[in-house]
Amino acid sequence: MPWEKVYASAAACGAGYFRTMVEVVHHLHQLGVMHRDIKPENFLLTTAGDDAVLKLCDFGLSAYWRAPALPRPRPRRPCTHITLPTWT
Repeated sequence: MPWEKVYASAAACGAGYFRTMVEVVHHLHQLGVMHRDIKPENFLLTTAGDDAVLKLCDFGLSAYWRAPALPRPRPRRPCTHITLPTWT
């Protein structure tokens, strides 16, 4: 097998793992969980084969959080029950 094919295969595999890392962190943030200790040592592979699944571990420093909710826009209905004073 030429080295170019081996390198291309390894690069594609690494890109897939990196995408999985980003998706895992995004999913945690959607659930309101902040890991607070993300590093390569906290990502583990389930098997040594090509069909390994990447998993995130060590949630000892994790915490729940929620992004601040944006204020809802006020309805644009005309106000009919308040009259403004007239200045002369």
